[in-house]
Amino acid sequence: MLTRYLSRQLWLLFLLMPLLAQAQIDSRLLTAIRQNNPAGVQAALKAGANPNATDSSGATPLMWACYKADTTVVKLLIQRGAKTECRGVIRADTSTYYGNLTGLAAGLNKLALLRYLLETLKLPVNEPEYNPETRKNDGWTPVEWAAANGHLSVLTYLTGRGADLRVGNGNSLILALDQKQDPVAAFLIDQGLPLQQTHPDYSKYQERYLGIMALLSREYLKRGQYDKAVLFAEKRRSLYSKTISQNDVKFANMTNDLAVIERLRGNYNKALEICLDALGIYEKALGKENQDYISLLANLSVIYLKLNIYDKALSTGKEALSIGERVLGNIHPTYALLFNNQAHIYEQLGEYDKALPLYIECKTIQEKVGLKRDPDYANTLNNLAVLYNKMGQYEKALPIFLDCLKLQEAILGKQHLQYATTLNNLAGLYDQMGKSDEAFKLYKDVLVIIKDLGQGHEYFATTLGHLANHYRRRGQYVQADSLLKESQNIREGIFGKNHTAYSVSLFSKAQSYISNGQFSKALPLLKEALIIREKLLGKMHPDYINIQLSLANLYKETREYQASLELYLDCLKNSEKTLGKDHPEYSDIQYGLADLYEITHQYKKAASLLIELRQRYKSRLLKNITILNETALIEFQRAFDHKDFTYSLTRTSKDTSLMGQSYNDALLSKGVGLMAAQQLNHLLIKVKDNKNITLITQLRDTKQFLNRQLTLPLSQQRGTDSLQRLSDALEQQLVMGLPEYSESFNTLRIEWPQIKKNLKSDEAAIEFIAFDYYHDKYYPKTGILYAALVLRASYKHPQFIFLGKEQEFEDILIASTSSANQINELYRGGEAEGGDGKSQLARGLALSQLVWQPLDPLLEGVKTVFLSPAGRLHQIALAALPYPADTSQRMIDRFQIRQVVSTRLLALRNNQIERPFAKNTFRTSLYGGIIYDANRLKLPSQLSQKPSNQLVDNEKVKPWDYLPGTQIEVDALRRLLPRSQTTFLNRYDATEASIKALSGRAPSVLHIATHGFFFPEIPRQENVIMIPPGDNITIDARELSEKARKTREAADKLAAASDERNRFQVSENPLLRSGLVMAGANYVWKGGAPIEGVDDGILTAYELSNLNLSGTELVVLSACETGLGQVKGSEGVYGLQRAVKMAGARYLLMSLWRVSDKETAEYMTLLYKRLLVKGSVPDAYAYAQSQMRLKYPKEPFKWAAFVLVE
Repeated sequence: MLTRYLSRQLWLLFLLMPLLAQAQIDSRLLTAIRQNNPAGVQAALKAGANPNATDSSGATPLMWACYKADTTVVKLLIQRGAKTECRGVIRADTSTYYGNLTGLAAGLNKLALLRYLLETLKLPVNEPEYNPETRKNDGWTPVEWAAANGHLSVLTYLTGRGADLRVGNGNSLILALDQKQDPVAAFLIDQGLPLQQTHPDYSKYQERYLGIMALLSREYLKRGQYDKAVLFAEKRRSLYSKTISQNDVKFANMTNDLAVIERLRGNYNKALEICLDALGIYEKALGKENQDYISLLANLSVIYLKLNIYDKALSTGKEALSIGERVLGNIHPTYALLFNNQAHIYEQLGEYDKALPLYIECKTIQEKVGLKRDPDYANTLNNLAVLYNKMGQYEKALPIFLDCLKLQEAILGKQHLQYATTLNNLAGLYDQMGKSDEAFKLYKDVLVIIKDLGQGHEYFATTLGHLANHYRRRGQYVQADSLLKESQNIREGIFGKNHTAYSVSLFSKAQSYISNGQFSKALPLLKEALIIREKLLGKMHPDYINIQLSLANLYKETREYQASLELYLDCLKNSEKTLGKDHPEYSDIQYGLADLYEITHQYKKAASLLIELRQRYKSRLLKNITILNETALIEFQRAFDHKDFTYSLTRTSKDTSLMGQSYNDALLSKGVGLMAAQQLNHLLIKVKDNKNITLITQLRDTKQFLNRQLTLPLSQQRGTDSLQRLSDALEQQLVMGLPEYSESFNTLRIEWPQIKKNLKSDEAAIEFIAFDYYHDKYYPKTGILYAALVLRASYKHPQFIFLGKEQEFEDILIASTSSANQINELYRGGEAEGGDGKSQLARGLALSQLVWQPLDPLLEGVKTVFLSPAGRLHQIALAALPYPADTSQRMIDRFQIRQVVSTRLLALRNNQIERPFAKNTFRTSLYGGIIYDANRLKLPSQLSQKPSNQLVDNEKVKPWDYLPGTQIEVDALRRLLPRSQTTFLNRYDATEASIKALSGRAPSVLHIATHGFFFPEIPRQENVIMIPPGDNITIDARELSEKARKTREAADKLAAASDERNRFQVSENPLLRSGLVMAGANYVWKGGAPIEGVDDGILTAYELSNLNLSGTELVVLSACETGLGQVKGSEGVYGLQRAVKMAGARYLLMSLWRVSDKETAEYMTLLYKRLLVKGSVPDAYAYAQSQMRLKYPKEPFKWAAFVLVE
């Protein structure tokens, strides 16, 4: 504690004060206060002690209470009338005194007491204490007391209360410096309190003062707050320059520090000027062989690189490395950073093979010297990941990026510029991987973090450019152009036009024009960008090649084919030398060239390139599997799987080699996302190590909470985007942490010869495909096309059979198929219908003529067809269609049809897989006769704790009716199945929770007879960038904020609509728009708020997909329309069908429409009787179909709805 000394005369005065005092403090009261005894204080006061008496120094009981007791005692005295005015001092000893209450609290670090005095008693925050020498209140303020004694929390509080830090001509800073209270001094300096050079003791405190300024500058530099860092660095340098020579080494150090900060601020020209000044001082004062000179050279090389002065950047970096090895040795943190800098230069020059070993060496040294928790190590990780991304090695880049972010979050926080930089680079990787939506979110996150850098910073311009590209790809050209304009202006202002950053802006603007069909505007921009790149980096640089590729594509669009061809061939040659054939950009060039060959009818050349490309894509996919969960894998396919090109060229060229490639493409693409989900779910069951078990628990809890939120009305949902991102991130970590995951995708290596080898002579495999005609960009819109790839054991290659346009299917299926008559009409055959005098074929025959008639010649002698549907074919009972050559027959009469997700299954079949299961393993769980209204016995007690305004009965939503036929159905099955191995739940017991309880201990057969539902997708508006009303970016960008407002209004309307209708109808996830209805579901279905801890009775496909049914041989969803869902490309149907397969069940029996109770029970009885005898699910299905067909030959409605998927 700081002491203040009383003069001899004042000490004598204190000795006489007892004679002058009007009233002495009661001894009992003073003793109780000193002992901090509230009861003793109360007793003394009740006995008549005066709360305003003084001691020999004029101190009151209240002053003594502030000194010795806590706030409770102070409050007691105030309640008994103690006054807060002070005309005396507390004598701590013969040399120390305090002169007021707030000074006591501040000086003694009693923050709670100080709050009471200032906030409750309203004492002045700047009140000076009583000074016994002047007998006036002109002593120290609370700020000075806190500063002198080093109480930073008190000082921070006082500052927040508006205390004047400059009182006493900045005495608080002098006190802190004198007492060596550096944190307090730093706080005061940071608040703008200077050490006046006119102060008599300036020289005494100067060194400490400037040293603290250096610490502040470094701290703000570490935090990424460069404006404050440069403020203190400049001020420190300026003050030093007045007392020491500008040729002094200390001055040079300060100059280099300032140059580093200016570089990080993006002021590269200023940084260069400062850095060169420092270099001259160092060389004169110390020579070159020292660490300071090395650090300066390293900084200078980076500045040269930023300014595109590549030759000087390279030579300066090499000089730094050479000196560094001699001076520092090869195991030193600074020497490691020199490797990092030199690697970065090579990376920017496009010489990736030279950069990679240098980054790895830097990382190795940093690990050896114990820097794995250091920001520099994190920066090395980021740079290494960026390089892997540029090299097209995404499987290496992603885990490093994620590790880097985790480290930066721990040591720097999420608001730091380094964290934002890594986030930006990760977004770039996601863009490369096809994860466009996730990249878009990350870029917006980056923009929020870096907003404090100022709108003129390079990073700000870069982020705006990335966002603009995303808006362009979404067709939102007004938003894109606004952000591109802002980005270009910033870059031109920083670097001028002769810089790579400016060429990036030109390229982005050109891409925007190309997307909008304005080719004439794009061409000069691309040419200008190409000239800049060639001048600065040469023709072999990857960025030059990329612009060249874009120019080749543009010439192709404008039908300047010769110019396009020359550019493609040049790109291909240079890309192979620079990047290698395995790089994604090399493949992009080949795709463009193959496309050109196809347009110019050079089919052989196109086919040859395309086959090479497809094999390379397959290798790339399998290499990246290690980092791709279900969502990421589907996005990767969407971005890079150009199978539609293969299909289109096959149709055009009739090339037999392409037919085989088309079949391979279908094998590689179909249901791969589903496979990823299945494999991950299967592996998670087997995990033993604690780290992954923790992640699995987090993932399970996150998914459950997310599901809970998503089933709430939109207006009540909270944090769903964050939860979904967390769920994806956890899955990502698990995928990367399980080496078995990638190994489980070996089935994707299967190709058509392996399928052929496993086919019997009387079997055929058919892969149906639905594809966009690849050249719609050049010709009028063709729409989706359908084709079939047929393979038999005797074929030399698969056959490609074109079926027709999607519109032809739609024209047939346009009528509703909800009624029995309409469905019977669709499948009954070729009876003539009335019309305009001309007879027409029935819709069913017309449909069969599209699907089956073109295939008929290829299926001669076939008894079994394994087929994998595509597109609309998922929603058609293909086996029930009439046989075109004989309409009295159905296709089911012609041969057995087995529907599979992919014919890959045929290459895997063996005796073990095909072996029927035995009766003693026939454990069955039956559900039926379910009551959908809330359980009247249980629900009231559950609802009693809910606010009445949450009990909604939405009259616009129709409740689910009881299905008496399902009770009849399961009763019949109970009589048929082995009683000891059969469990049965009905009425209120058939709960959602009971289904979930089967996870991990699933039966052999799970039969659920209930309502099913699926709602189609509701179109939604695209999101636009959110700009807070207070931000001032540009007028154009402000327009985006208005668009954001309109988007929010649309979202609000959607939320209101969901609350009025049914929340399951409006979910973006198709697995939440599909599900099964279990006991008690009507309460929530009609609008009731879900009850905490109680399942809502609606088993969504999303919830079902998260169960473990890997031991289940057959799932029967005996409910209406359980086969429906949203068809998504190669992944098939998103609905209950996908959910059951994700959960791991082998076979699924589902329905395409609602069948009457009687026929459903009849069908199921036939199925299970046969299953008990034969033990084969496909055989039982075929038997039930044939028997029902015989009984109801003209009523397909009663039997054709049921489809078996394996």
